[in-house]
Amino acid sequence: YLGNHPNELFTVDELSDILGLSTHHIKKIVYKLAKNNYILSTKGRNGGIKLVMDPKDINLGELLDITEDNLNIVECFSKE
Repeated sequence: YLGNHPNELFTVDELSDILGLSTHHIKKIVYKLAKNNYILSTKGRNGGIKLVMDPKDINLGELLDITEDNLNIVECFSKE
């Protein structure tokens, strides 16, 4: 959603309403993405969230590695 609106800032509450996700879940995602320089998160009265990079430059594999704790979709993917 941020990639489709590159010049706009959104709050967690706005994204929660637009995407139909809980604010708690979005806060967790925002924290991880901001920590890894995918988004810019500014606090305060005029703060919000915006994508820092062009969506075409985002590597989906890297993004999943950052946001997902366990990528073992089936048992055979597990190292054990």
